[in-house]
Amino acid sequence: RGPYLVPIEYFTIEDGSTVTIEPGVVIKFSHGDGGQVHIKGILKAAGTTDEPIVFTSIHDDEYGGDMTGNGTSTQPAAGSIRGLWFKPTSSGSELDNVIVRYGGRYFYNNAQMSRTILGIENAGISVRNSIFEHSYSYGVRLEDSDSIFEGNTVAGSAFEGMLVEGGSPVIRGNTFRSNRTGILV
Repeated sequence: RGPYLVPIEYFTIEDGSTVTIEPGVVIKFSHGDGGQVHIKGILKAAGTTDEPIVFTSIHDDEYGGDMTGNGTSTQPAAGSIRGLWFKPTSSGSELDNVIVRYGGRYFYNNAQMSRTILGIENAGISVRNSIFEHSYSYGVRLEDSDSIFEGNTVAGSAFEGMLVEGGSPVIRGNTFRSNRTGILV
C-alpha cells in the first residue's frame, strides 16, 4: 500500500506489460527534475472513494505521510512532479478514483505533451471519478484521443484545465475550477 517512492526521472510501463495498482496505494516522486510515468503498456489503477490511488510529490504530507522527516519545512508546489503520460500503445488503460497532484513540471525543450499532469496521446483510455490538481501547466491534455473522461475534477491548473487537440473523446460530468480556463478545444 505504500507509500512507494519513485526516485528516478522517468518510470516506464513498457508496451506489452500490464501494471495493476491496488486501492489506497500512494506513489511519491522525489527526482529533482520531477518524476513522470510513461505508460506504453496497460495501467489499471482502480481506487475507491475511501481508498483512492495517489500520485504526488515527496513533499506532499497529506497522502502517505512525511517521507522526508522534515515536518512542514518543505511544501509541495505545482510542478514538483511531471505526471502521467499515456502513449499510443496504452489504449485499454483505466484510471478510476485516482488523485494526481502537484504535476505539470516541464522544461522548454520538452515535448508539448509532457506539459501536463495527465497526457493522453493517440490512445483511448477510461478516466473516471478522479482528481487532477495543482498543475504548473495544463491539467489534462488529450491529443488525437478517443478517451472517456467522466466524473472528474480538474483544479488549480496554471494553463487550461483541459486541452483537447483532435480525436473524439467523450467528456461529460466533470468539474473544472480555478484553472486559467476550463476546456480549450
